[in-house]
Amino acid sequence: MTPEEKKFITEHETCDTASILLGASKYPGIDIPKVVSCIEARRKIRTKIPSWYAEPALEFPFPLALEQCSSEATAIYKRRFIREGDTVADLTAGLGVDSYFLAGKASSVECYEHNPVLAEATRHNLHLLHTDNVTLHHGDSHTLLQGDGRYDLIYADPDRRSAAGRRIYSVRDCEPDIYAIKNELFRHTGRILLKLSPMADISAATALFPETSRIHIVSVDDECKEVLLLLESGFSGEPVITAADLHIAEGENNNIASGNIIGTVMEGSVSGEREAVCPTLPPEEAEGMRGGYLYEPGRAAVKAGMFKTVGQRHHLQKISANVHLYFSAEMETSFPGRIFHIEEVLPFSGKALKSLRTICPAASVTAKDFPLTSDELRIRAGVKEDERYHIFAFRVRDGKKVMVICRRVKA
Repeated sequence: MTPEEKKFITEHETCDTASILLGASKYPGIDIPKVVSCIEARRKIRTKIPSWYAEPALEFPFPLALEQCSSEATAIYKRRFIREGDTVADLTAGLGVDSYFLAGKASSVECYEHNPVLAEATRHNLHLLHTDNVTLHHGDSHTLLQGDGRYDLIYADPDRRSAAGRRIYSVRDCEPDIYAIKNELFRHTGRILLKLSPMADISAATALFPETSRIHIVSVDDECKEVLLLLESGFSGEPVITAADLHIAEGENNNIASGNIIGTVMEGSVSGEREAVCPTLPPEEAEGMRGGYLYEPGRAAVKAGMFKTVGQRHHLQKISANVHLYFSAEMETSFPGRIFHIEEVLPFSGKALKSLRTICPAASVTAKDFPLTSDELRIRAGVKEDERYHIFAFRVRDGKKVMVICRRVKA
């Protein structure tokens, strides 16, 4: 990329890219399609990969590659799977985001990308980012398997798109099929870190990979982003499940870059959840919740299915067996999810529904195990959307229906 093109990118970052393309003839000597692609990519990496934003000459040849790559927060999270000085192989480099951040802790990373155009762009980007301990190979898993390299960890994020561009959720249908080459990979490492779709069926995946010693479910800003399986050669037993709810506060990109990600992490297991004891709220105490706190678990804990575990760990009462909300009189600040202060509790009735608009004219609305959906309740109550307040409607243990008006105190 020429100095003129780099300057053009930084000077036109906020401009309408369609207009730039239409007026391409006004910019002789500038590769307009290329710089427009960079401008559009930089708008995404500013929040997704903020450490890369300072370098305007990075190349992003395929929008889908940027869409599918790990975010900076989740890439940094994966560093916990390696020790200082480990050697790592990344079977599916893509744009090299995971390789780049793993290289900050590993002694060396060898990454493989089968698409020649993407491989060249990634090699170019890693050079600009001064990643001297990353070696990129134009090739795929077969290239690694044909060699004699030995690694402390092999990382794989298989392609979850079909040839027609449709999303794939089955592990066996992804490319490469890690199950098919698992035994060959274990000849080159004792540990494989496998990234799956956030929609993956965890029980099916662990049945496919009995070597799974750890399962990490990672959400960012309450959106489940990744399911990670750590496979260890020779392991047999029950895996530890970790639910990590990460949060990126406005203006905290420097914290992300330094590895200080905000969030909560909770460990558990399937057997631990089965044996956990979390009392449910006595129905007669429902209206007495006013002044206490209501808790909604984060997406990672929900995906992990640790409903009794989270209540037991934080000494909470569960609303009911069918409602995954929790209550306590005093606030448990370490809870992995959203926390609300309960302002008012109303037994559900037509009269109470009409009064909601007066009591709380603006709030988000959630109905759980309730005769009305969330949207139906919001429309019938006539409240406007407001993230600061929340109306929860649910049944308690004896079937009694209540509406709880809350103020959010923790995102």
